[in-house]
Amino acid sequence: MIGLRLVKIPSALFPECSIDGNMYARTYRRFFHEFNNEEAVKLYPNVVETLKTLHTKGIILTIASSRSHTSLAEYVESRGLSSLISYILGADDVHKGKPDPELVNRTLQRFGIHPDEAIVVGDTSFDIQMGKNAGTRTCGVSYGNGSRESLSDADWLIDDFGKLLDIVSE
Repeated sequence: MIGLRLVKIPSALFPECSIDGNMYARTYRRFFHEFNNEEAVKLYPNVVETLKTLHTKGIILTIASSRSHTSLAEYVESRGLSSLISYILGADDVHKGKPDPELVNRTLQRFGIHPDEAIVVGDTSFDIQMGKNAGTRTCGVSYGNGSRESLSDADWLIDDFGKLLDIVSE
């Protein structure tokens, strides 16, 4: 369910039940804030180095997440990535979450970028579908939350984030 908005998860998991998505989201957030720590979500190998290289090449780097904007901004700051990331959008910044293209479309509009000039990189089928829905190219990363099979619709599938440099150079 990673990638879906919190309020949508109960109905996706248990469509036969009438679970209050807003109550679920509030409860999840309470536990998240209580148990979250610096090591809860680690950066994968070669991510920071690759982001630095892309940034140096003038590539605009953004993040569109199902996390809240505040949580995402705190995460980016805590990892020392703020100087590399030009724009972040969280689930609470848009009306429709992944796989709807709103997160990507807002980013493209902000920078005046055409969809065929962008790549959405993600580790779930929701990320890949969001990119496809926005008309961008997509790159799945096999080591995150999705399986290779669930990322099969991606234009590229990489096992190492550093391989993104080869894709961007194409």
